Amino acid sequence: MPTDLDDLFTALGCQADAIPIAPAEQARRRGQRRSRNQATIAAVAVCLVLAGVGGLLHRSGHSTAPAVTPSTRTLSEIGRPIGLDGTLTTWTSMAHDGRVFTLWQGPGGGLHVLAADLATGAEAWTVQHRGEAGETPRLRVADEAVVLRTGQAATGYDPADGHRLWDLPVAKPDELLVHHRALVRWSKDTGGLAAFDWRSGAQRWSLPGLGGGPVWSIAVHSVDQMSEDGGTDDRLVQVTGKGQVRVVDIGTGTVARSLTVPAPADDGMMLAYNGWLITHETTGTTYQVRATDLRTGDSAVVYTGSPGHALNAVDMYLDRLFVLDRSRTGTRVVAIDLKDRRRLWEILTTRPMAGISARAGHVLTSGEGITELYDQNGRFVYRTPDTYVTWLTTDTLLRVTMAGTVERIRVADGHVEPLGQIPLQLGPCDSTPDRLACPVAEGLRIWSLPG
Repeated sequence: MPTDLDDLFTALGCQADAIPIAPAEQARRRGQRRSRNQATIAAVAVCLVLAGVGGLLHRSGHSTAPAVTPSTRTLSEIGRPIGLDGTLTTWTSMAHDGRVFTLWQGPGGGLHVLAADLATGAEAWTVQHRGEAGETPRLRVADEAVVLRTGQAATGYDPADGHRLWDLPVAKPDELLVHHRALVRWSKDTGGLAAFDWRSGAQRWSLPGLGGGPVWSIAVHSVDQMSEDGGTDDRLVQVTGKGQVRVVDIGTGTVARSLTVPAPADDGMMLAYNGWLITHETTGTTYQVRATDLRTGDSAVVYTGSPGHALNAVDMYLDRLFVLDRSRTGTRVVAIDLKDRRRLWEILTTRPMAGISARAGHVLTSGEGITELYDQNGRFVYRTPDTYVTWLTTDTLLRVTMAGTVERIRVADGHVEPLGQIPLQLGPCDSTPDRLACPVAEGLRIWSLPG
């Protein structure tokens, strides 16, 4: 998934109005009463992947997926609701290694981090953390630690029992990169790097900045990894505003390669994946997309947008690049083979699509009021109004509507399997292949997804 979507999901989680959360008994007494604020968030996870054929041009049709009668059954709940006292102003939930970790914030800024067992639904631990009203806290999860970023600090908690592991100062221009080998702090202004041990918080290595800011720092993701994963690829790529590129081994801090590319666009798209670096350049009234092979240093422009067009997103699968090109009249999805520098196919649609991502052979794009799935040849498979849609496995999608309808979609042919109903959600859900965790009026609830 492109890195800019990470920020999109964070923003979606922070734009909800303050939503009252009461203990379970009080919520049950309220019965079916719901306020306007309890239906403000719906996140759309977008993903795309491909094994294309050459020379194809497709125009997106207007057919929709067959109508499906929603299931009236209720999903089987795991455990009991875990009450979240206070008022919800920010909500983040992440499933990892058999648990779901949830962050919520009250109107005064106070923060709570909760861990619950996905197998039993039982609360494992809860901690409180001081916060400030108006700030945007962020939660990241790795095998070794749960990381809470607030203001100018980051705090690590033990995933097993929630005890505090370390506190790390983080200046406002700094960002954190979660990787299985280390937690990396980097400066947007200078590109200076410092890596810290997950358990002790001790600094393991550091590198001076590159200058020529701003500086982008991104992990190189492997095949089928999503951008929020703590990548198995051990490389970190840095790119300056002047086009200096530095490839760093995250485990040791060793600089593996240095090279130069043309200056990237300010706030442009950037992606590092499977040995490739994708950068976005502007040239007068149009833009270019450049692919650089980090193994050899070879670099070339692989796509040029028409005058007046904008680059909305990029993503990759294997050696194929996907470009989301937007104009006033519609959106173009373009598939490119990077090894041959050959355009494979295009999808033309009048819909204003904004997101794209790659995974395991199919294309999922999202825009204003629509999410669409295409097969490996760029042909239409499935369409749905904008709701919570995410990859459940490489072969299935999960759709959760604001009304609480839960469906599983088979990506091979778009077949929709109704799974059941859940209560109205107060924020984005998170899922694993067999579990669904959502904030509802009673608090955090976990359901089993039938096999």
